[in-house]
Amino acid sequence: MEIPKKRIFRIYPLYLFALLFYILYKISFQNFSLDFKTLFQNILMLPWDTKWSYKSLIIVVAWSTLFEMFFYSLFFFILFFKVQKKLIFILIPLLFLICFSLIRFTSIENNIPFVSLFVSLTGSLHMIFFLAGCIIAELFVKNRIPRLPKKAYTSILFASLVLMIITMLMPYNHLLSFFACILLFTLVLQYESYFSLDVKKRSTASLIYMGDISYSIYIFHILIISILIIWIKNIPILLVTTLIVTLIVSSFTYNYIEKKFITLGKK
Repeated sequence: MEIPKKRIFRIYPLYLFALLFYILYKISFQNFSLDFKTLFQNILMLPWDTKWSYKSLIIVVAWSTLFEMFFYSLFFFILFFKVQKKLIFILIPLLFLICFSLIRFTSIENNIPFVSLFVSLTGSLHMIFFLAGCIIAELFVKNRIPRLPKKAYTSILFASLVLMIITMLMPYNHLLSFFACILLFTLVLQYESYFSLDVKKRSTASLIYMGDISYSIYIFHILIISILIIWIKNIPILLVTTLIVTLIVSSFTYNYIEKKFITLGKK
C-alpha cells in the first residue's frame, strides 16, 4: 500500500494548492466564470462531462496527472481489500483489457454516467505507462532486471536517448512512446550500478534536487509564463525570467508543501 499512498500524498495536496492560484489568475486576467460543477470536477481531478481533455482542467498540464491519480487510487482501492500484490499486477491489466475492449467494440464510453467514466479511464492507453512503471520498479527493487555488459548497456542507453528525441519530434504514437519510455526508464534505473555516482558532488546533488522539484516545475510553469507574458514581451527575456521564477517558486512549494506531505505519506 506504500507506493500508491506516497504518490497520492505527493501529487494531490500540491495540485490543490496550484489549483487555487490558477483559478485566481483566470478570474483576474481572463474573465473566467467559475461554477460549482467545474470547481468540484477539478478538485476531484475528474472532469466527467468534458472527456478529460486539455480544456477540461483548469490546470491544463495536469491531464497526465489525472490518469496517474486515477491509477494509484485504483491501486490503493484494490490493496484496501488485502489483495496480494502479485494478483494486483494481474487484475489491473485484466481490467484494462476488458475496458479497452468495451471502448473499442461497444458504445458504453458515452452512455452510462460514471460507469462510462471508469471504463474510459481504465481502458485508456495512458494507463499502460503507469502499470509498466510499477512493474519495472518492482522488478528493480527485487533485483530481477537482467544486467548487461557495460559496453552493451552504454550503447543501448545512448540509442534509447536518440529514440526518445525522435519520438518527441514525430507525431505522437502511443506504442512508440511506450517502448521508448519503458526502455529509457529501465536503463536509467540501472545507471548507478554501472557508473558510480557521488551524491555529495555539487553537480550530482543539483541534478537530484531538480528531480525532487520536477513536479512543482511541471505544475506551475504554465501559470508563471502566463502571468509574466502579460508584462514581458521580449521572448528571450521572458524565457530566462520564467526559468528563474519557476525554479524559485518550485523550490518554495517543494520545501514547504510537497516535501511535508511526502513525509506524511511515509507514516
